[in-house]
Amino acid sequence: MKKAKALFLSGMMVLLCAVILLAGCQSGTDPNTAPTRMEEPDPCPVTLPFPEGWGVAVNQPGLPIRLEGGRTVTYTLQEENRWVYDFDAVDVLTDAQPCGEETVLPAGKTVYWTPYWDVGWDETFDNGGKPCFVRLTQYTDGHVTGLSLVCITAQGYGDPGDAQMWYGRVAKSVAFPMQNGAYQPVGEKWIGDWFQQAEADASTE
Repeated sequence: MKKAKALFLSGMMVLLCAVILLAGCQSGTDPNTAPTRMEEPDPCPVTLPFPEGWGVAVNQPGLPIRLEGGRTVTYTLQEENRWVYDFDAVDVLTDAQPCGEETVLPAGKTVYWTPYWDVGWDETFDNGGKPCFVRLTQYTDGHVTGLSLVCITAQGYGDPGDAQMWYGRVAKSVAFPMQNGAYQPVGEKWIGDWFQQAEADASTE
């Protein structure tokens, strides 16, 4: 009887250790973890349906950014320079928020980047002629499956009397395909470093 009880307790301890270990593995990923495989997504998960550019005379609320994907796909959006709006909800998504403060959006959503301080105001912001960036992280079933960087530049900046036109492009996009039927772990710091390098590269192009 004592032997059976000892075996039972021993088995319970092994099970408990396994549960704790599994919970630890699932609770987080090392921030520096890099994906083992990357590829260029085709088609790109982020599209810009206004290649001709956007300005105040264009009948659009801003430069549209379309987030593609199915029902299990979501995105987080970071925009550190100015404003991105969700006009369906008549709500400001981001206001020069620091890294880490992100807005979650479903696939199928179109949001609008605008150089205005606020909708309806006459004052635009001065970015010194430098590009503006929108960082988009794609998730599928809650796992990071891709990154996209949108680069927005202006023409007519600093020319008196010239109306500014803003142009957007997907400067860089990468996908993390499943490996052996499982999603790849991708660390937060690695993601931040990827965006920083992509922004540096886009700034020199």
